[in-house]
Amino acid sequence: MGTAGGSVLCSGTTTGQYQINAANVQLTNDATGDMTLNGASVGLIYAVETAANGVLVINQGKMTWDNALYLIPAGGGRALANIGYLTHNNFSAARFRNEAGASLVMTTASPALTDSGLDVVAVAASAANSQATVTNAGSITFTNTATGASVSNNVIEVLAQNFTVTNTGLVNSQSSADAFTNGFQPRMWAPASGGSGSTINAGQIHVTNTHPTRTLGSTGIYQRATASSLVQNSGSVSVVNTSAGATSAIGGIAVIGYANSTGLSRINNTGSVIVDSPSNYVYAAQSGAASNTNPATIDNSGLLEIKSSTAIPDPAFRATVMVLPSAAGLTALQTINNSASGIIRSDPQSYAVLAYQDVPVHLNNAGTVSGSVFLSGGADTLVHTGGSITGRIHMGAGNDSMQASGGTLVGITAMDEGDDALTLLAGVDVSQAPQFDGGAGNDILTLDGVAMRGFTGSNNLANGSNLTLWETIHLANAANLQLRGSLFESGAAAQLNIDGAATLNASAAQGTFSVYGSIASAGTIRLADASAAADDRLTLTGNFSGTASNVVVLDTVLGDSNSASDVLEVNGSTSGASTLRIVNANGLGAVTSGNGILVVKVDGASDAVFSLEGGSISAGGFSYTLNKVGNNWYLQSMLLAPTVSVACTPAELFDSVNQVSTCTLTLSQAAPAQGLSVNLNLPAANPRYSTSCLQTITIPAGASTATCTIVATPNTDPNDGDVLAELSIAPATAAGSYEPAGTPAQVLVRDDDNRGAAVKAVPSSGYGNLLLLSLSLSGAGMLLARRQQQQAVAHQKTH
Repeated sequence: MGTAGGSVLCSGTTTGQYQINAANVQLTNDATGDMTLNGASVGLIYAVETAANGVLVINQGKMTWDNALYLIPAGGGRALANIGYLTHNNFSAARFRNEAGASLVMTTASPALTDSGLDVVAVAASAANSQATVTNAGSITFTNTATGASVSNNVIEVLAQNFTVTNTGLVNSQSSADAFTNGFQPRMWAPASGGSGSTINAGQIHVTNTHPTRTLGSTGIYQRATASSLVQNSGSVSVVNTSAGATSAIGGIAVIGYANSTGLSRINNTGSVIVDSPSNYVYAAQSGAASNTNPATIDNSGLLEIKSSTAIPDPAFRATVMVLPSAAGLTALQTINNSASGIIRSDPQSYAVLAYQDVPVHLNNAGTVSGSVFLSGGADTLVHTGGSITGRIHMGAGNDSMQASGGTLVGITAMDEGDDALTLLAGVDVSQAPQFDGGAGNDILTLDGVAMRGFTGSNNLANGSNLTLWETIHLANAANLQLRGSLFESGAAAQLNIDGAATLNASAAQGTFSVYGSIASAGTIRLADASAAADDRLTLTGNFSGTASNVVVLDTVLGDSNSASDVLEVNGSTSGASTLRIVNANGLGAVTSGNGILVVKVDGASDAVFSLEGGSISAGGFSYTLNKVGNNWYLQSMLLAPTVSVACTPAELFDSVNQVSTCTLTLSQAAPAQGLSVNLNLPAANPRYSTSCLQTITIPAGASTATCTIVATPNTDPNDGDVLAELSIAPATAAGSYEPAGTPAQVLVRDDDNRGAAVKAVPSSGYGNLLLLSLSLSGAGMLLARRQQQQAVAHQKTH
């Protein structure tokens, strides 16, 4: 049919095969066209592989092949729209387009040959640099109800050096036969020649097989290319299989390379891919590198899910996202990116992410991963920035790294064999993570700004996360590790490093905790509890090294030498410098004897310098200082000198009868057994008042106050004004017996005959000032007497 370069338009109802045997022919079945075919054939539309290069077939109406059978001789495929797919052809271009509103319908019910397949659309172009294109905007339906052995079925199959498949319509494959049933299968005709391919699905792809015992597989989209390979899904892919005995893959989307692949293989899912099967080889998205120059990427911001509506007898090889290279030891990076809106979900018996063959895998997650993650033996990386990973994480053998900076981790994380690094940052929630396991190798756990509870032992989420098999733990930035048990395995020679802003807390519960290793600290080690209780002991089996910024916070009952205290114990040696901050656990103060109260115990070389914050700490009149005795450090006390203050009440008197101000001397603590003599600076002598206060007052043993008085002198002189009497604490005769405190006490004696008179200040007198004041008053009196005599003589002369 057709002339080279010509066009053929079909309309109305027609029956039989349409054969195209000229180059560059365009055949169009218009909207009124209803083409039908029944029985054995190579296809309803058949573009002859030796003659129809450049063919374009367009369906705008309906094409139907009922009771399709594979026409002998064997070899090649049979398809409703068979565009050069029989034997090797010479096509450089071949195209098929099913437009919006158009339909392709194909059914088969009888057994057929098992060495080849039946497709709805098959397009082939085998010349060098050939291009095949298939576009569907309508509907394509395939139904296979064969009861015996059946051939494989593809809705769309493409073989070419370069290809493009686009679906915006509906693709539906329904089968109850024991057969391979696939949606799309585009791949290279001659992989050795290289080429690129892409499949874009913005519509719906449904592949269902209900045969109860079949062993063959099903795939929504299975694509292979060499230079670059892209499958992009923004629509939906649904694959259903009811046979638990299927041993071939039941998959959603697979992008697989060839041994000579040199480009990127990529799946980009923004839609949904759901696979429902009870069999043991199931995936929603699979990448399969085949060479060291064939990196692969799976990007997901939609839904990838595997599940089973029935029991799963063998879940060994089931994963929502599967990385399955064709050979072991490949070095091409395999990347999985799950964005904030992405969901990777598996049933409880399956993996969410699974990698094989020791290929390096980089998993970036900001979305939801529901199910376990099991990576391979390559140098793998997992970066978790948000969302959640619910399930076990196994990084596999190899030198792996994992970083979690946001979202939630729910389940055990195991770094497995190799020299691994795990970093937990401030934004991640690990409250539901029962264990972080470093595995065999030289492993480092970095807690960077995160606050968490941890210990080493048997999993017990009530106590936090079990931190097992780490050679080094690093508390970085403002990290806070609350110990709920010992840290590191017994007998380990591990290392704990604490940065300047970080804290190791061993204070939440009473107990003796051990760090089976050494500590190098520039931050804070806290044994003190929120409510002071001196009942904690932290033992280091290794060495302790501190810097000037390191602080060790302890609860201590500040009492005698038998008082309880938190203790830092070092079985090894100490070096550097550290500060002790002591929190008094309700101690009342007492005299220590012997060495004092033990706070730091050192079994090895004790070269570290420990200093007490503030130099000393006081309790109940006793001052405690930190002292080294042998290898250990103790708190030792001495009695504090009390402070003495004075206050007079009332502070104002009138020069009338019974005007008395009581002055009280107050000690900051009770006087010692021998009593305490306190010196006073008395008010200057003045006829306007008198005082019972003495220059030295003795406060009896055990007392903390003493009193004396200032009494106003009654008079009726209306012109004598107001005076101020001042009383203050003078320095102690015996240095150190007490310290003056407060301000001088002042009592104002007012003239009750002239309430408006100005105040005449009368200074208080110390020991030296009293003599000077007396001499001054005498000299002033003599001067006044002489002046009065001179005035009298002058007065007599004038009269």
